[in-house]
Amino acid sequence: APSHRGAQHFKGGRRVLCQRVKERYAFITSRLDRYSVVTLCQTLGVHRSGFYAWLKQPTSPRQQEDERLTGLVKQSWLESGAVYGYRKIHRDLRDLGEACGKHRVAKLMKREGLRSQTGYQRRKGHYGGKSPLAAPNTLARQFKVPAPNISWVTDITYIRTQEGWLYLAVVLDLFSRQIIGWAMKPRMTADLAVDALLMAVWRRKPKQPVLVHSDQGSQFTSGEWQDFLKAHNLSCSMSRRGNCHDNAVAESFFQLLKRERIKRRIYATRDEARSVRIPVKLNSDSGICEHHFRKVCGQGFFEQKLSFEGRHLFDSLNKPAAKRSAAVVDPRRWNRTVHLTSEYVH
Repeated sequence: APSHRGAQHFKGGRRVLCQRVKERYAFITSRLDRYSVVTLCQTLGVHRSGFYAWLKQPTSPRQQEDERLTGLVKQSWLESGAVYGYRKIHRDLRDLGEACGKHRVAKLMKREGLRSQTGYQRRKGHYGGKSPLAAPNTLARQFKVPAPNISWVTDITYIRTQEGWLYLAVVLDLFSRQIIGWAMKPRMTADLAVDALLMAVWRRKPKQPVLVHSDQGSQFTSGEWQDFLKAHNLSCSMSRRGNCHDNAVAESFFQLLKRERIKRRIYATRDEARSVRIPVKLNSDSGICEHHFRKVCGQGFFEQKLSFEGRHLFDSLNKPAAKRSAAVVDPRRWNRTVHLTSEYVH
């Protein structure tokens, strides 16, 4: 249209000029009763042949594929409890045999308004400074260990209920990332941490010294905690003050627990919060929780994944026997080993 004063412009045409081609085609269709196709196509900068082809097939194959993938994305997002982001949903689609990129999944989720569940924001405060260490940082972020019962990490978190806070203490084995001990109490005292560690000692019964790493909380610097460590042949390691990365494995588990289980609701009572089903293992490579392993790989693979501590024990027992050309370990003993390691799941 002419640009001089008083020229006739298409009403609403300015915002259409910045849209995609199919939006321009839709605009042309809505104005055919007032203007010709030639005038509209020239003004909006599109070809008539493309417009006539769009009239025969308004939905392109790409758009049809996006609509199909959007349905799968919504299904995976809803099955996760409206928790998963585009990365985990992309893994779900790949496991279903769909060939699509993670950025395409992110675009489809953004178009439909689907968002992942994020954790809590860090509160403002002073986290720096130096203070006397109750124990040195012996672990030194060595989170990969060659065998079970070498290094354990522990930490405490909060669970909000309408009766007040419920405090959860857990103990993880760095070899398998399994929860081997936990305790819940309405007060965050030293016996909360001691009870969780007592469960870990009772379940594992380590025969060699085990390194137990924690932060510098008052529960872990107490005399009760230190006495328990000495009585059970456990050595102490503590993070530097205000440095959560020194205990990253425990922090990673808590963010997974809060994001996928706890944050989405406020429990009426502490007893109800105690009954929450928590993921008992954190995969060290991808951070996928129990639900994702069960959903993608099936129950059998999940149990096999959790029992690799038993396989490690089986291999360690059979290696010396192979060198001496003796008989291998009795398979019934292996079955008992698998049963003992699988009990950590329940």
